[in-house]
Amino acid sequence: NLKMIKNQKMSSLVNLKSLTSLQITWCYFVYLLHDNKKNQILFFLRGLSFISSQIFGVGCAPNGKNSLYRYLLKGQLTHCEIIESGLFFLRKNNFSRVPETNFEKIVFFDMFRERMVIPIRNKKGIVIAFGGRIINPRKNPKYLNSSDWDIFKKKRILFSEEIYKSSFLTKPKISLLVEGYMDSLVLFQNGIRFSVAILGTALSPYQFIRSGISSYNNHVIFFFDSDFPGKRSTFFFFLNLESFLKKTHFV
Repeated sequence: NLKMIKNQKMSSLVNLKSLTSLQITWCYFVYLLHDNKKNQILFFLRGLSFISSQIFGVGCAPNGKNSLYRYLLKGQLTHCEIIESGLFFLRKNNFSRVPETNFEKIVFFDMFRERMVIPIRNKKGIVIAFGGRIINPRKNPKYLNSSDWDIFKKKRILFSEEIYKSSFLTKPKISLLVEGYMDSLVLFQNGIRFSVAILGTALSPYQFIRSGISSYNNHVIFFFDSDFPGKRSTFFFFLNLESFLKKTHFV
């Protein structure tokens, strides 16, 4: 039992340090946006207002291969804490077999490069991951999310849920469920503030339940894209609707 308690404390400490690195990273991305007039103009041309970027805490990632990595090292974060953040691709130098603790032989690559970066928060408003949309249209993929880790599970998060809750004194009568964070963000800045987003097109039972609970009447309106992935997601959802409803208390 003592060993189990000790392991739980160590796991909690690692998670706390990882969350700290994510908050530092978020401040870094926001600073880079405010310091870069070119990206501010590009964001505006893509339909994102300055006020919306402030409310959602939008930032931008530079084009350097390891700019964020070098910044976090200067912030006194250890290599283990940097890896735990889930914001980097790793490669062993010269593809040699080296111990995991020998970080001098490991090359770090920033996951987000030359992207609009949107913080993904939990229900308490704490940044637990990031989503990135390309700025340069020649780059792929168009959207990129942080890797799953202990606190961030893509299928157990509804984007903007914390803003959705703080926008109303009482629950709205319906919830508008959309595909991505950009959909929810643009709807918000156009006065539609009762939307939440799944991070992709694979709707999970948990997200379905959360979106229904968020509304006063447990009503959910699906508003997915009309492209092939959006139609496929809608089709599979209604195909599995019965099993979804068995896990909920509402229709």
